Amino acid sequence: MSDGHPLPGATTGESVDWRPLEELLLSSEEWLVDRFFHYAVLRGYGRYTSTLREAWRQACAGCTGSLLESLRAWQTVPELGPEEDFERDPSARFGQIEARRHRERGTSLTMFLGLLKYFRQSYHDLLAVQPGPIPSDHHQFVDRAFDRFELGFLAEWTARSRDELLAELQDKNRRLANEKNKYLTIFESIGSPVLFVSEDGRLENMNHCAAVLLLGEQDPGTIYYREGGLSAHLPWLVPWLKRFDQAEAGELGFEIAIATTGGRRHFEGRMRRSLDVSCKFQGTIVVLNDVTERERAAGLLREAHDLLETRVAERTAELSATAAELRREMEERRRAEAEREAARRQLHHAQKLEAIGTLAGGVAHDLNNLLQMILGNTELIAFKVPGNAQVVEMAGQVLHASERAATLVRQLLLFSRRQPMRFEPLDLSALVDGMTKMLVRLLGEPVTLTAICAPDLPAVNGDAGSLEQVLMNLVVNARDAMPSGGRITVRVERARFTDQDGAFPGVKPGDYLCLVVEDEGVGMDEATLERIFEPFFTTKPPERGTGLGLAVVYGIVEEHGGWIKVYSEPGLGSTFRVYLPALAAEGAAHVGEQVPLDALRGHGERLLLVEDEPGVRAFAAAALAQHGYAVVEAADGPTALNLDEASGPFDLVVSDVILPGMTGPAMISRLRERHAGQRVLYASGYTAGEATAVLQGRDQPMLAKPFGLRALLQAVREALGA
Repeated sequence: MSDGHPLPGATTGESVDWRPLEELLLSSEEWLVDRFFHYAVLRGYGRYTSTLREAWRQACAGCTGSLLESLRAWQTVPELGPEEDFERDPSARFGQIEARRHRERGTSLTMFLGLLKYFRQSYHDLLAVQPGPIPSDHHQFVDRAFDRFELGFLAEWTARSRDELLAELQDKNRRLANEKNKYLTIFESIGSPVLFVSEDGRLENMNHCAAVLLLGEQDPGTIYYREGGLSAHLPWLVPWLKRFDQAEAGELGFEIAIATTGGRRHFEGRMRRSLDVSCKFQGTIVVLNDVTERERAAGLLREAHDLLETRVAERTAELSATAAELRREMEERRRAEAEREAARRQLHHAQKLEAIGTLAGGVAHDLNNLLQMILGNTELIAFKVPGNAQVVEMAGQVLHASERAATLVRQLLLFSRRQPMRFEPLDLSALVDGMTKMLVRLLGEPVTLTAICAPDLPAVNGDAGSLEQVLMNLVVNARDAMPSGGRITVRVERARFTDQDGAFPGVKPGDYLCLVVEDEGVGMDEATLERIFEPFFTTKPPERGTGLGLAVVYGIVEEHGGWIKVYSEPGLGSTFRVYLPALAAEGAAHVGEQVPLDALRGHGERLLLVEDEPGVRAFAAAALAQHGYAVVEAADGPTALNLDEASGPFDLVVSDVILPGMTGPAMISRLRERHAGQRVLYASGYTAGEATAVLQGRDQPMLAKPFGLRALLQAVREALGA
């Protein structure tokens, strides 16, 4: 009991604010449940009361509800007397109700009063853990409320006589027996196996259906009258019980196959905790639902489904194979049609090239002869008047124009594959510088061309016209890749590769020159990069390109013993790097050097000049005669043979390849029948037919038209072996 402090509503001389206490009680249910359970376990009450949290929550709700009801209802403190009416006191009334309920459950007075002590302490602990000072009136209120709770409980507990209590208990026992029989009948009538496992994990009971299936018992109720009760052990149940004990949920579902008296059967199981009237845990109820037939039907359905899936898969595979075969045939047909179309286009291009080549060959021959007369006679004019600076300058301009025209003709012949390459030591930087002005005019305003050549570079062994065509094609492609204009950079650099250099597999170690052409154009993707050197492949419109430019570049570079590397990405431009083997220092020493004309003079050697073009023959005869040679002229092969028969042999025969009536090589064959060691120097502006063999021969010197004075004299000296 408390020490007699006033209850809420009593006159104490000062006003007390009870709202904080009310709010605290309303918001602290979880904390109080934890505290109740703590004291129950600590003081050993757990074995007699429920260990389920929900049961403790109900107890907390009842206590807190009576406290709140007292807090809200009391206005004055009633005096306790011998005729106390607890119906007007919420706490005492709650004690009376709890006394009746616990007496029906069989709870002892000692156990209840012990629990009540720790319930009271839990509410004091709640006040104690709050921050800040707690009014003493709050603790006094808790004590007064629990005092009245105890008084109500004890008054109700002791109000009945022994006979009345005994009669009441007997009546309850009869009613409980009837209820037990009713529920036992229901339990035994359930058509699914039901098991009851005690709190300590022992199989305590099962219904008739379970006994038949699991134990083979045929008579209902046999296990209830068996001495010692159930002794069966079901190993398959143990792991599921352990899992259920560890689970927080009130139920657990599972599936299992069990060996029964009727064979192996499949069950869906469900476990649920069993509580007594005080919500104390008594054990676990296990209900099994036989799903064997459903599983068998499901198995048959799965087999049918699998069979159907297999047949569908097989049929699908057959259809897929047929479709794949059809696609393959269609693809082959499309490929064949594409190949035929490509072959048709290539044939068309080849026919055009053949026509262009034929036209180019004939035109080139005539142009070379005309250029030969212009070039040769201009040199003779300059040679005749060395003191007239104006004439020499004008002659130089004519010579330069003639050389450019001759270069264009040579490129035309290279394009039509009718001009063999003439390899000689070349200054690649000088070649680039010489082409720059012409390329700038060719590219136009929107494009800027910059040429950068490293100093002191070695020479390369190459054909000037072919390498000019390489540079021309790369620069024109770069321009076409920049429709809105941009910058093209041409560089000549030195490169060196060693045996350990893995960047370019298969490359011979040594020094190389690298011709670089960079642009700021649209760039290329990987698919395009893989095909750029294929003949007739182009990304340009039909009217802009034939697809031969880079193929020609690739072929020329390979002929020079070099290779090409291309770096490009869409939107980032392209860089072409052409690598050419560099000549050793001694092989390049004479590049650009000119032998003085006096060193090329003859010493009276007799020359037979065979040329059908009068202007060319006149220039060559005059040039040779003026430089110490005795020249005999012939306009065709038969005339040359007659002259040889009359006044031969000659020290050297200088002959055109294509002559009327008899080709140059045929005439030389006749002369060598007479003079086995007859020396010859061929000259021609176009080679075809029989002359092709001569041009490809390594033992026959060749002078290509148009040639200048110095080239003629030097070729003659070399042919004479001087």
